[in-house]
Amino acid sequence: MNNYVVRAMKTLNMLEEYIADADTLRKVWNGVSLFNHRHHRAVEVQNGATRVALITSDYVIKFDREDLDARDDALDTFGGCEQELDFYKYANKKGFGYLFAPVTRVSMKSRNYYIMPRIRYVGTGDMDVTWLLDGKELDFVEEHLFDLHENNYGFVKGKPCIIDYATGSF
Repeated sequence: MNNYVVRAMKTLNMLEEYIADADTLRKVWNGVSLFNHRHHRAVEVQNGATRVALITSDYVIKFDREDLDARDDALDTFGGCEQELDFYKYANKKGFGYLFAPVTRVSMKSRNYYIMPRIRYVGTGDMDVTWLLDGKELDFVEEHLFDLHENNYGFVKGKPCIIDYATGSF
């Protein structure tokens, strides 16, 4: 089966040698840049307070910044990749997994990576995602998430899909 997780793992097998020893965000950027040049790829690097996202045409690979230059208290405040995975499992169990981009953990030599499908139209909504949910969805999201804004969701087949939900409490 050649789905986005398989393709992401193939990319990681090549990319890891360029970022495995990176201990700063700048070194991750430099490693990905060199990888892109040598392999004629266009992997984009974005980051938040606690995570790095490597974005390709159809999948995103995330990992925690805790071993880089992140603030010590950021992971507790904003959550990390493992919290996002745990919350996704919880949302699935409660019947709301469809609201969130699925996440899959893979372990490589240097760290754990978390793979998601790339969700399109992120940041194109003019409003908070809560305006696009029905009553039960809204209750679930407002009960568990607090960092929702237009850059934390996109759309799949016209429906909202939340991509950044590590701050979920349950």
